[in-house]
Amino acid sequence: MYSTHRFVRFLLIAFTLWLPIVGSAIDVGSALARPEPAGQTRTVDLVMRDRRGEALRAIDTHEIPALLVFPPDETFDGVIVPALPPLWSASNSGAGQGWVTTAAAPFSSPNAAFTDDTQTVTDKFLMSPLFVVGANARVTFRQKIDLESNVAASNEAYDGVALEISTSNGAQDILAAGGSFVSGGYDHTTSSDFGNPLAGRAVWSGTSQGYQKVVVNLPAATNGQEVILIWHMGTDISGGRSGYWLDDVHVDLDVNVPFPPDETFGEVIVPDLPRDWINDSTGPGPGWITVNDIVSSAPNAAFTDDSTSVSDKRLETPAFTVVANGRVTFNHKVELEDQVGGHAFDGVVLEIAYGDGPFVDFASSGGTFVVGGYDHTVLCGSNPLCGRSAWSGSTPGFVGVVANLPPDANGQSVRLRWRMGTDDSQGLAGYWLDDVHVDVNGPPSDRIFFNDFECAPSGCP
Repeated sequence: MYSTHRFVRFLLIAFTLWLPIVGSAIDVGSALARPEPAGQTRTVDLVMRDRRGEALRAIDTHEIPALLVFPPDETFDGVIVPALPPLWSASNSGAGQGWVTTAAAPFSSPNAAFTDDTQTVTDKFLMSPLFVVGANARVTFRQKIDLESNVAASNEAYDGVALEISTSNGAQDILAAGGSFVSGGYDHTTSSDFGNPLAGRAVWSGTSQGYQKVVVNLPAATNGQEVILIWHMGTDISGGRSGYWLDDVHVDLDVNVPFPPDETFGEVIVPDLPRDWINDSTGPGPGWITVNDIVSSAPNAAFTDDSTSVSDKRLETPAFTVVANGRVTFNHKVELEDQVGGHAFDGVVLEIAYGDGPFVDFASSGGTFVVGGYDHTVLCGSNPLCGRSAWSGSTPGFVGVVANLPPDANGQSVRLRWRMGTDDSQGLAGYWLDDVHVDVNGPPSDRIFFNDFECAPSGCP
């Protein structure tokens, strides 16, 4: 599949060795760096130029598959194992096989990238192709981890993997460079006692339950710069487990951040959440995701299922600043386990946090519901929302909620959070959220428009 590309690389190497003698250059690099739509090809003209930039002669023209282009995607599937994809490279210091592709246990068939966890000190680097970062760039990937860690100290790693970014100023950890994890961040700190090259650093280690999803915002300081991503594994002097798998790397070079005022969940590929929306959930299942089968406005909505065991599922918005008299509106569909008489076994509440402070109930903090307020009280037992007012039961499709933000929010940075609590038995379908809108400076007039109906401030008929 990649014979054409190998030919191009051969020509580049050959002429790199020869051109210093004749004082010329080949014009090809920019063509290889440009992304193309999936499934298409690119015509690359190999042109010899002299030192003044004048073309001497055309060498050849080739069609190169768009599959070769990263970003946006690398699934490691277009190669014959153990070869890495074109323009991906690896460096290995120490024993073991270094970084390769493998057909064993990929996230998406047929291949994944992999490196083993050896019983000696190693320093292994997997480097992406060079690419230019746009504004608000984000990287997502899947990883499977089986690395040696200290079982007696749950957060101490003996062997681990870190994500780094290389710019013209050199390579450094993604967090040190100003990046941030949206989900799936580091979970261990590397021991400094046994020779691991990553000693003292935050890493991924231990054993994951299958593949994990990692979402990371690239540093704002890299906007407009050429960068390389580096997956860096370090191991210590003894011990070891299976290794580390990497698959389905995706780069969004320029992510739109539309919230506030609006979030319709339509600018992502399900089940991903929008940029800077956080799924912080405990209990079974994936927590909050996006879906496209039941929505208020196409194509997507946010959703979490109604578990049959105890869970605490939290969906957090990005922070935003309220000017004065802020208001939030949204549509939701409720199918949660309840009991006759307005009591809920499972329920959802809306919470608010000021600055970096803790989340508190929206109504308890001074917020008021104009339309569609809480309709149940959560029964005490195993539900983490015991005794709280909440939404529960079943609604006839999507219904609207309109709420005035608390007066204490004026002039402050705030975050909103939809929180579902479930008990230890039974459950219905779940909870859908869509069409979230925030007016940070109050509604535009003394009347609001919601779900195509004009409503007075006292509520919709």
